[in-house]
Amino acid sequence: MLYDQMFSMANDMAVKQQQYGGFSPQDTICVLCSGSGRYYVGVSSGNMHAEINAMNQMMSSGENIVTGLLLVNAYNLGAMLPCGGCVQYILSQNPANTNAQIVLPDRQMSVMEISGPGVGAPTVPNNRAVAAPDAVTKSSSDLLKSRVGSLMDIDDDDDDEEEESKGFFGKLFGGKK
Repeated sequence: MLYDQMFSMANDMAVKQQQYGGFSPQDTICVLCSGSGRYYVGVSSGNMHAEINAMNQMMSSGENIVTGLLLVNAYNLGAMLPCGGCVQYILSQNPANTNAQIVLPDRQMSVMEISGPGVGAPTVPNNRAVAAPDAVTKSSSDLLKSRVGSLMDIDDDDDDEEEESKGFFGKLFGGKK
């Protein structure tokens, strides 16, 4: 039931945005359910994630307890998981947010499942102004570097002129013939 209502709000936002040029494939929409049962909708803009936008709207209304979070890709409305930085920002606003649930089409999962074991709410003042999450752990940064490095190594030794003309993305998405 919670998913249906939150998804309907995200869909309404997507339809509304279509009137103003639509979304790009990397844009997201976040719907937060507060402790009082009110809903807040945020969209990504520039370098601000939708989760941060929605949380800032919630806080400007005097609330800071999140009970449910739905994040969808604005382009195709597919459900997504929030990034670690956004989870940490939400956790930093109120210790009760450790009980927040990420709402997915087929289930709900604890926000703590995303933040990892042993990670609690950081001690950050509630009035901290944050435009976008910048907390990236060293391990996730190393993992990203490793994945990008492996993609860059794709087909490095190939001397085939046809493959060379495809460039990096052609090799990545075109495959070999």
